[in-house]
Amino acid sequence: MRILIISPFLFRYERGIERFSVSLANHLAQRGHSVNLVAWRSPHGQWPWGDLAGDVTLTTMYLPRYFQRLWAGISYARLLRRKKPDRVLVNFLWHGEDAALRRGRSYVGKTVLVLNSPYWQVPSRYDHVRQSGLLEMGLHVVAVSAFVADGITEALGRHATVIPNGVDVEHFVPAARKDVIRKRLGLPGDQVVLISVAALEERKGIAESLRALAEAIRKVPKLLYLIVGDGPEEDNLRELAIELGVESNVRFLGDVGDPAPWLRASDVFVALAKGEALPLAPLEAMATGLPLVVATERPFDEICHPKGAVFVNRGNARRVGEVLVALARDLARGEEMGRTNREWVVSRFSWDRIATLYDDLFSTM
Repeated sequence: MRILIISPFLFRYERGIERFSVSLANHLAQRGHSVNLVAWRSPHGQWPWGDLAGDVTLTTMYLPRYFQRLWAGISYARLLRRKKPDRVLVNFLWHGEDAALRRGRSYVGKTVLVLNSPYWQVPSRYDHVRQSGLLEMGLHVVAVSAFVADGITEALGRHATVIPNGVDVEHFVPAARKDVIRKRLGLPGDQVVLISVAALEERKGIAESLRALAEAIRKVPKLLYLIVGDGPEEDNLRELAIELGVESNVRFLGDVGDPAPWLRASDVFVALAKGEALPLAPLEAMATGLPLVVATERPFDEICHPKGAVFVNRGNARRVGEVLVALARDLARGEEMGRTNREWVVSRFSWDRIATLYDDLFSTM
């Protein structure tokens, strides 16, 4: 089957959407499909994704600075006529994809739109999908979680197929020697290491994690909290750490590229975000064999095993602190939770399984 995956920002961002597109392309190719990735290319853009699988080709489009969506729609339409794919997958409709599909109406019923954000977070994008008229023409919609699917039903009045994002369970693996990894990363060997991997935005819950840390270090002073990621809230979070008196227990690592070594060096993963569609970082932490402390927010109930995670009210710093203390004092319990998480992710979120689900969907379209 010839599959076209349009992911315009592969040369610009290294977000979950772009990682999803490349990983899915590689695993579909491994299943015998011919996959063409399509991306916009800037004059100074660098390819950050490494080698592609043998049957994955990359088509880059150079667009003028102005009216990019218009030119993208024209270019996509030409590409559809030239490549004649059997199936098309898009992550957006508002970067020219909708115009291309209206020009090539025969491809609408062969196209899957993957929605990676909940309705309440980006209502204008859902409005764009509805106003495009493509749903009535047979466009298929995939939601990355039941949480997102519920928003699709509410906003668009349509059923969506739920297929979660995947995780590379061969790259994100438990540490064989955590002490060796910590030494290499310059981390102390005698501290209990907590970690969050997230964009530093208000809804990601890093401020709530810092407040919980302030509660926890009263009973377990040797806690170290690693914050992996950058974003607009970084300065405010640094100031909050100083205000709470925990700055010596916190390291802001910024964007480290590959978080796998830092996850392997850690003992507990903390995710107190709200409004997530289906976050990749907790999946990667579970694949690495870490226990999770997560907010009682959707979609964590979908992705976390009840024996591998502790659910907490993100606004209750004292209670979250108590949970961190309990895990810090019983690392054996955390290791057992981590083993449960590893098995859970391998069985439900490996890329082999996710590619199979997309393969099954494509075969029924």
